[in-house]
Amino acid sequence: LERTLKVEKALRNRRIDRNLQAKEEADIAKAIALSLNDAQNTSAQQNTQAPSQSASGAYPALQSNTTFTNGKKDLGCVRALFDFEAAEDNEITFKAGEIFTLLDDSDPNWWKGSNRNGEGLFPAQFVTRDLGGEKEKAETKEEAKVEEGEESSREPVKIDPQLVENCLEMLGDAD
Repeated sequence: LERTLKVEKALRNRRIDRNLQAKEEADIAKAIALSLNDAQNTSAQQNTQAPSQSASGAYPALQSNTTFTNGKKDLGCVRALFDFEAAEDNEITFKAGEIFTLLDDSDPNWWKGSNRNGEGLFPAQFVTRDLGGEKEKAETKEEAKVEEGEESSREPVKIDPQLVENCLEMLGDAD
């Protein structure tokens, strides 16, 4: 009976994991669709405003309509919320928490900035203009405390070797 309960609990957990994974995938697909719509709308606006300018590559052309200091315009600094690894030559790599100079924010999705790695484009959603980040640090600490509390209330994990053997047999039979 105890064995059956454990198997049922494991199956229930798998269903929950699958549901969460499906929801995450749907959320990601929705975010990508919204980003693509924004990019298309921005591209259409740029084409109607300046038909002689065309974007080359995967990114829209960055407009230079403000004053530059030492050849580069300085719009302040931004702090990275997430790590970003450059996939193209015109992108810039950075780590979460890194602070760097914002050079162009004319496109809503891709901004241009510079840091110790050089100069390039990056997703605007990966950074914040809030350099302090104290609120976010406090929220992260609170979340960690909640998770620690949850972990301490859990029962220790017990592995039943016979159940593992049965699962392996069923997996072997499924192939």
